[in-house]
Amino acid sequence: MSSPVELLYFDLSAFGVGGRGGVVSLFFESQGIAYKSIFPTAEGGWPVQKKEYLEKLDISPFGHLPVVFEDGKALIEHHAILRYFAKKTNSYGKDASQDYYTDSVAESTKEWRADWVSSTFEKDEEKTKKYKEELVKFYYAGVEALLRRVAFKGNFQFGDAPSYADVAVAAQVYDDIRANVIAETTLSSYPLIKKTFESFFALPSLESWLKTHGPATKK
Repeated sequence: MSSPVELLYFDLSAFGVGGRGGVVSLFFESQGIAYKSIFPTAEGGWPVQKKEYLEKLDISPFGHLPVVFEDGKALIEHHAILRYFAKKTNSYGKDASQDYYTDSVAESTKEWRADWVSSTFEKDEEKTKKYKEELVKFYYAGVEALLRRVAFKGNFQFGDAPSYADVAVAAQVYDDIRANVIAETTLSSYPLIKKTFESFFALPSLESWLKTHGPATKK
């Protein structure tokens, strides 16, 4: 990559969370990929700019963010973006079996992330209550079970370097804690998720990011 890629996503700094774009930015940070964050600039925000993207530019056919711009290409759908850059940075599996286990964990976070978004931003008390009281246990127990299928040989699934799936898990846990959905102490019930989360945010490459955004548990 000859120049920094650009990451188009909402500015969620007022909420203290990252969302789907946050997963991508954390992956970039962990892999040392130079990038620049850009935000919807049209008056009226993304709803207005989305119309332009759909009708004129054909950048995001479904109107989804994030979008990553690399060398004139518009990359869409955040898991496809993660896999694309994972292959470029050797942050995928080393064979078909590892690819499968990496993907199975990553795919499990897509629905988890979607339910978190609904409960956090739609201002629907029933969805928020259901997420906190039912879905948190469902997703944490499920992902923990998937992680148990791999014998950890380091801090992450396949060694001491995170795969894109490890990043997706760590980013989701970060947002759950920041949104006051769970307390960090809850992770003691899910030791492999806890290990993934703590190992990821202990990476030296995340030091600068943490200084700017703060740890999951607000001090």
